[in-house]
Amino acid sequence: MEETQKDGQDRRVLNLAADISYADEKSIPRLLLQIQEILDSFNLGSPQQIQAKLDLWSYDILEVIVVTLKQDFSKLLNGWTTAAKLATILAQSCIGLEPPESHNFLGVFLPSVAENLLMVSRRIQTKYIKTSSVLEDMRQELLTSFKAILDAVNLLFSAYQFLTTHVLCSPWLLQMLITDDPGTEVVVMATIQSANRMSVGVFAQLDEKVKHQILDELVYKLSASSDINVASTTTRTVLVICDSHPPTVQLLCTRYKGLRLLLMKWQGRGFNNYVKRLMVLLAAGSMHRAELERFHRAAALIQAAWKSFMTRRKLKRASSAMSRFQINYRGRKIEEEQRKLEEKVQAELRHMLLIQRRHAMRDLREKQLEMLTLLPAAEVQKHLEQEKLQSAVKIQALWRGHMTRKCLASTQKGVRETRAAICLQRGVRQWLKRIHNRRTELPMWQRPPGLTDERRVELQTQIQEWRESHPVTERSKEQESELHNKVQDLLRRNVIMSKPRRSSEQHRQALIAQLEVDSTLIIAAPTLSDVTEQDLENFVSHSVPVASKARHDHNEELRLLRQPWWRKLGDEYQDEKTAEELGDWRVF
Repeated sequence: MEETQKDGQDRRVLNLAADISYADEKSIPRLLLQIQEILDSFNLGSPQQIQAKLDLWSYDILEVIVVTLKQDFSKLLNGWTTAAKLATILAQSCIGLEPPESHNFLGVFLPSVAENLLMVSRRIQTKYIKTSSVLEDMRQELLTSFKAILDAVNLLFSAYQFLTTHVLCSPWLLQMLITDDPGTEVVVMATIQSANRMSVGVFAQLDEKVKHQILDELVYKLSASSDINVASTTTRTVLVICDSHPPTVQLLCTRYKGLRLLLMKWQGRGFNNYVKRLMVLLAAGSMHRAELERFHRAAALIQAAWKSFMTRRKLKRASSAMSRFQINYRGRKIEEEQRKLEEKVQAELRHMLLIQRRHAMRDLREKQLEMLTLLPAAEVQKHLEQEKLQSAVKIQALWRGHMTRKCLASTQKGVRETRAAICLQRGVRQWLKRIHNRRTELPMWQRPPGLTDERRVELQTQIQEWRESHPVTERSKEQESELHNKVQDLLRRNVIMSKPRRSSEQHRQALIAQLEVDSTLIIAAPTLSDVTEQDLENFVSHSVPVASKARHDHNEELRLLRQPWWRKLGDEYQDEKTAEELGDWRVF
């Protein structure tokens, strides 16, 4: 449970600082371990944790940790384990810390922290090497503490990459690397790998002497060590340095000319990939040429894989194609055999039908000859002519049916064109009729026919008399408005109905004129003996429907004249279709 805070500061940090100020030298490491509980009580990276780290910095507790790490922990119970825990606490407290005096923190404090951590790790390594192998538990505890401190160093330069240069240039790191203990030197080389991976190009920032010392020790381990784990880690470390700083390859080629021979003894020992890659780099002489050769090998490998894939696919397709070809060939052969069998069966059937038809024709001819022998001699010729006539009629019917079916498409096309033309003509006529009606329609402002000046004077007189006999009475505003609306409605209705009235008036005048013309023609009609073609032309209608109806009635009347007398007695002798067609136009 978090304790109460005051003025943004954690009371636990304040109490811890007070306890440290009054504690003796041996009790300080135990008190400093309480910082881990304080940091773990907050979420990682939370503002409260950062504030706690600032409080640790402001109360100089971090300086106390650095000073404490300089003492000899071998005199304390589980001293080196405590030192490893303090190193971890110190690294965690520095991560994410941004004090106001950042120049002092970054430029002085952090390098001193890294240097002290390396110094402590060197002390643990020395203690580990001097400890007898009989005390395996103590050696394991020391190795664990050694790894924990170097992990704290890795944590530091992962957050502050500029520390990688200080770490690699530190004499403590070089001393730890020079040792021949396989357990610790593997951890040291792992730290070198992490530094080069974390800050690319950091190896280029080192002094030439430092570079040569590190590379000399790594090459020495490859030549002198017999431990596979050490050789594998050393090879990986050299490769990481080459990846971080490509000019290192040229340095290896010029300074260590027998390195390729040393690497050959490690082939087939479980890390061939690293050995082969380092040998390729040494054979190429530079990182660029090695990359080009690697690309060339990769391209060759890709091409080989692609060619093998294409070959396998072609073989697979060829196999499947051959299978499909065989299946199709066999199926086609079976189809051809079935078709030949069907053709043979059809040919035999046609042959049998032909024979049966010949036999039937022969039997028919024999029967006809027998029938002809039974006929009198005078009727034989008549019978033959009748058969010829029937044959000719049948042939003509078949031929006409054939020609009709042959010309059906063109006939249907002509019918469609005719119907389309009729439809277009109907639309055009209706359009022309609308235009004609619009042009001949009388305007609304034109006076109606029959309204002459005399008639207008007469109407004005009647209106004046009506006004005199019906004097104007006083009305209210509502009555005046109602009367006005009524007059407007009547006027609007008169305007709306004027067009139908004029149309009906024109139709009535046209009917009257037609009746006058017809009556004049009938009155002035000549006698039958004096009729001329000009007179007949006057009575002929130019309307196609009327002419068709008249022609139909005339033909029907002629048909009735040719009928027996008893067929003209009543409608019961007329068929229904004829009665419907004739309607009221029948004339007896």
